[in-house]
Amino acid sequence: METFSAVKEIIERNVNCDAEIKLSDRLVEDLHIDSLDVMLIVNEFEDEFHISIDGKELKEFKTVQDIVNKLDEKIALTI
Repeated sequence: METFSAVKEIIERNVNCDAEIKLSDRLVEDLHIDSLDVMLIVNEFEDEFHISIDGKELKEFKTVQDIVNKLDEKIALTI
């Protein structure tokens, strides 16, 4: 599954968002994701992709694109 599609599905499951999620969406300003939402979402990313994301990396997540980039980077390291 394409990383963006998986990220989009996970966000949709965890956040009440009526709009179509785009790569350019900002997590806080556009999707209204709070810190608890981020933790739930990241836990699903870790389970789905069999990776680990630390606190420093969490702070880098400003947009959906940031998440996709980091996940693609981590997935490439596990192959």
